[in-house]
Formats: sequence, structure tokens, C-alpha cells
Amino acid sequence: MKREEIQRAVGSREWQTFRRSLLGLSMNDKLRLLRDYAATHKTRVGQIQVQNYINALKRAGLLK
Repeated sequence: MKREEIQRAVGSREWQTFRRSLLGLSMNDKLRLLRDYAATHKTRVGQIQVQNYINALKRAGLLK
């Protein structure tokens, strides 16, 4: 994955709206909604968005 590809994917207005909707939810709810998002966005961009979010949770120590 190239940095430019990641920045373009996570900069999507739709993704940012979805990402903000996860704020304040339990980790189980976040993961469930991320799975649902990935299932309905089966593109390279959708995969990058979800993986980037999960990696951020891992970096923050919220996921192993």
C-alpha cells in the first residue's frame, strides 16, 4: 500500500462520516460495524479504509 493510496482512501467524505459515527461506541460495536462496512465496500479502497482504522486501534493499544 502506498501512502498516497491510503490518504486518498481515508480522505473520502463517506468514510469520514462513517468513521465519526464510530466515536463513543463499544469496541464490539465498532468491529461489527467495520465488518458490515467491509462487506458492503468490497473494493480496494474499502479494504484500505477498514484496515487503516483497525491498525490505528492496534497502535493505540485497543486491539491486540
